[in-house]
Amino acid sequence: DTALSAAAGVDTPYDVLGRDGARVVTKGNILILTGATDRGTVNAVYDFLHETFGYECYAPDEIKIKVKDVVRLRNFNITDVPSFAERSTAYAVHTNSTFALRMRSQAKISGWAKWTHSEFHWMKPEVYAADNPDWFSDDQLQLCITRDVGDLESDEYDHSNMRGTYVEGVKDYLIKDPSATHMMLGIVDNRKYCTCESCMASDERYGGQSGSRIRFYNAIVRELREWLKVNYPGRHVTFACFAYLSCFDAPVNYDEASGTYTAVDPSVIPDDDLAVLWAPMDACYAHSFNAPCNSVDKRSLDGWAAIAKHLYVWSYCTDFTASFLPFDNFNSLAENYKLFADYGVEFFYDQGNEWMTPFFNELFCYVQTKLMWDVNLDYNALVEDFMQQYYKDAAPYMLEYFNLVRTRYALLEAQSEQHFEITVYGEIYAGSQLENYFPYKTLCQMSDILDRAADAAAAVEDETLRQTLTDRIRVQTLVPRYFLLRYYRAYYSDSVLTEMIDSFEEDCAAAGVSYVNPNGTKFVSDFIAELRG
Repeated sequence: DTALSAAAGVDTPYDVLGRDGARVVTKGNILILTGATDRGTVNAVYDFLHETFGYECYAPDEIKIKVKDVVRLRNFNITDVPSFAERSTAYAVHTNSTFALRMRSQAKISGWAKWTHSEFHWMKPEVYAADNPDWFSDDQLQLCITRDVGDLESDEYDHSNMRGTYVEGVKDYLIKDPSATHMMLGIVDNRKYCTCESCMASDERYGGQSGSRIRFYNAIVRELREWLKVNYPGRHVTFACFAYLSCFDAPVNYDEASGTYTAVDPSVIPDDDLAVLWAPMDACYAHSFNAPCNSVDKRSLDGWAAIAKHLYVWSYCTDFTASFLPFDNFNSLAENYKLFADYGVEFFYDQGNEWMTPFFNELFCYVQTKLMWDVNLDYNALVEDFMQQYYKDAAPYMLEYFNLVRTRYALLEAQSEQHFEITVYGEIYAGSQLENYFPYKTLCQMSDILDRAADAAAAVEDETLRQTLTDRIRVQTLVPRYFLLRYYRAYYSDSVLTEMIDSFEEDCAAAGVSYVNPNGTKFVSDFIAELRG
């Protein structure tokens, strides 16, 4: 918001553009690139480059821009606002902050004094439990939010009890980060909850653990808001709590006749400064949240949307148990993004692979960040565009390979007695059936397509480009090679098998692929040792 843009009558209201929205406007012979914030202005520059030079960033090492001798200034009047005010994934390639900025996303979650499962950072059982056992569940895996917290509907505070100590802990984080606009009041990452008599009675009265939690958090937020007003006039912080695991179901009643949800009690309606971060950990990501298999998750989403002023989403696009298993959200991702936009989701974190995986990491990062900005873009068109730019001469074969995997999952769906399910724990869910996901014949088809892609890359005249394409394709070969080594070693002689194992180990290291099972911390080196054992 500069004097020039103001003089030209180009408005940049934050309530319209938000943090990231951009304006590109021509006034006479003046081009104005601006936003309500510095990030918005940077995004305006990228909008201009895209419209004028066809600029597109696909990966940290792949940018398209047209070279023009003469550029005529167009009559611009662009207002570009993202579908979600704040967006982020956790892909390993996204840790590059410059690349994340080019993708108009975040390299990491920023603006939060504390993020994710935060409570035990300031309410440590090892510090407080011995003298204050009532502050924690009996197993000390979660807080007890009813016993030593005072009257949760009163604004009179006792700073010696658990509630007061909790508030003081949050204050410390807000003081340390004076620029923070968000603060997470996050449960510990497990399925446990306090089962003391007081908590169970509260859960029964207020619609479950989530209702009890909201009442507790509302009291925390009220006190912190007043503290901010007195000590930091003009500073506004939005607090957030999880709708996750034991707190996943909304504390609502459903009226079948009218199809509406209402809070079980006024005290369980989240404070206007308390956002609900909905995290469907147990959903099936092979299907949209409108599908019957996700009816429990959809009911939860509907319930929270009915009572929360601010709805945030933390969804998943990764398998925590199987780095080499392609995550089948190909046909659901775009529909889910549109659904979240329709629900007015303000903050959207779609957790991708924080570690390097060998199945199109860069592709998914590109497609998802593009859809997070504009949910109306076409998923398949984005995939095809990426393939053409990233794999160039080998693009037809890489798209064929990608579509073969999609077709294989579609066949598994068609053959399933109920529905084919993909969760964040795919290895555990699939169990002994995992071998059937990619039988030997299919793996040979996958390998053959990738061989043809490699041949196309080898025919490229430019040496640097040839090597780049060869390296990119080699990463994708790791998926069929992994399953061949895991299930079909008997098909190969000892000498061939030794060569397969050695080259697999070498190529995983070169690609930075180190995990087989990230959740169980099984490394590629462990898998190699088993093969050689």
